[in-house]
Amino acid sequence: MPTPITEARDSTAQPPARARSRLGLRYWVAVLAGLGMIALALWAASWQGDRAEYKRALAQAMDAATAAAPLDLDRDLPAEADEHRTARMTATWLPHLAVYLDNRTLDGRVGRIVLMPARTASGQYLLVNRGWVPQGAGHRTQLPVVTTPSEPVFIEGRLARDVPAFSRRGDAYPGPLPALWPNFDWAAWQALSGLSSAQWVLVQTSPARSGQSANAQALDDGLVRRWTPPQTDIAKHQGYRFQWFAIALLAFGLTLFFGLKPWIRRP
Repeated sequence: MPTPITEARDSTAQPPARARSRLGLRYWVAVLAGLGMIALALWAASWQGDRAEYKRALAQAMDAATAAAPLDLDRDLPAEADEHRTARMTATWLPHLAVYLDNRTLDGRVGRIVLMPARTASGQYLLVNRGWVPQGAGHRTQLPVVTTPSEPVFIEGRLARDVPAFSRRGDAYPGPLPALWPNFDWAAWQALSGLSSAQWVLVQTSPARSGQSANAQALDDGLVRRWTPPQTDIAKHQGYRFQWFAIALLAFGLTLFFGLKPWIRRP
């Protein structure tokens, strides 16, 4: 009697249960790495979202401060909510306590930022960012000559808590004042000047005026005041958030595909 024809069995094929039991360390490391990438991307997306919300609140506070009536520094002291607010004062310059920030460029030219304290009629001290002056033809360590009247002047500007800085690696802040510094350091300046009460910067936005009124004659001090408005970069954080969500979705898809592949029964 002829032997019935039967389907040949592949001796190399393994039952799915046996294949699953032989999943090695490399498989589990890859799966855990995929899950870790998903968690990291979701955390980064959440962080970028939080930064966007913080910058949105900051932009709203800046708009509110800008829209507020100018603060009279001859009478009132700045509060935390007054950052970015327009302020005015009649004050006397203190050029012997000035700091000049080195290596600041404008339109391709090298110059210095002039930081000079001023004393109001009420005895309040503020540090004024007077503007940019080009570097002279002398030695680069030579301090620039800035026109500074000795009589009280009317000053208007925008309140700030600090001075923008470059990299602070290896910075030194030598005295005595006036001095040429790479960046501004509050602690070093207060120690050298003795003006520990000065904790605000008035970013001057227009020429000082002789007298005590905004209608007085403007003084030509030769300084340039083209300030860049503070940037909130909300759209940048929103874009980064979308990118991290996309990375999380991609990592999820790849982890799901390669993680389930050994578990799927093949015909």
